[in-house]
Amino acid sequence: GSFTSRIEYNTFADLDEGVSVVVDGFGGPDDTYVATIGHNTFTGCVNPLEYYMWSNAEGTVGGEVTSNTITGSLEDDIYVYFGPDGTGRLAFNPLISGNTVTNANGDNIIASGHVSSQTGDVTFSPTIANNSLTATAGINFSITGFAVSSGTGDVVYRPTVRNNPVMTGGDGNVAMFFGASGLDGDVTIEPTISGNTT
Repeated sequence: GSFTSRIEYNTFADLDEGVSVVVDGFGGPDDTYVATIGHNTFTGCVNPLEYYMWSNAEGTVGGEVTSNTITGSLEDDIYVYFGPDGTGRLAFNPLISGNTVTNANGDNIIASGHVSSQTGDVTFSPTIANNSLTATAGINFSITGFAVSSGTGDVVYRPTVRNNPVMTGGDGNVAMFFGASGLDGDVTIEPTISGNTT
């Protein structure tokens, strides 16, 4: 089946924890899930937006984090995480686009994950495009911390960071780190970073 959820056109201020969408124990190999988190305004929040793909899921999970305005966040702004554990075939391909982030105290956009004990092929393909990022104390794009520790299927991590206008982060523009061990299948890591301007 197909499942959708929408969090749109809200105003949030001074939240100790922001908005989190967590997909856990989802569906079968032919099911799809799409979340849209769009056109929201966050001011002075801790971790304003989080989209997690958690364990024991199968199928395709997409969705968009789009056209949100984030100002003065107290930690990281947008965090997308892929953590299949004991899952079969699974694809997670979120789009993070058109967001405006100003005066952040952490990293602007993070895409990371940990794959363990999966029995099928899994793919994580986040696209981070056309976001406007200014004045962060951390890193503009952090696609670090993606680790594979066990499992029998193949793992593909294919992040795309393109066409984002940014101002230099306090700790830099882009950070990447990947690690794999103890996996019986193949691991493919293919980041694409293009067309970003500072």
